[in-house]
Amino acid sequence: MRRFDYRAPRVLIDLPILFAMGSLTRAGRCREISADGMKIQLGDRFPPGSEGTIDLKVGEVSFLFPVRVARAELDYDAVQFILDTQEQREAVNRLVACLGAPRPCTSLTVAD
Repeated sequence: MRRFDYRAPRVLIDLPILFAMGSLTRAGRCREISADGMKIQLGDRFPPGSEGTIDLKVGEVSFLFPVRVARAELDYDAVQFILDTQEQREAVNRLVACLGAPRPCTSLTVAD
């Protein structure tokens, strides 16, 4: 019998990001987001296990996420969020729900 690994629902988006790792910063695009992480496109490849931060721009609001590169594919990288607290997980869940809503959210904040 095959074991199923359930993934968090994904939202297809196209938003600008900045990926920073140490003193290196690269601009790119977030193409997909979920409560677990993002699919991003960058000009450079970073090896799996690399850690850094992603600054995601949504309109006038910027969200900073600590991330770890999970996979480096030919045309994208998959990064996982490094979330330490339940509050951080809930904030990411709210953001993903807002981005996936049929109508854009009028107010994007990570805290209620």
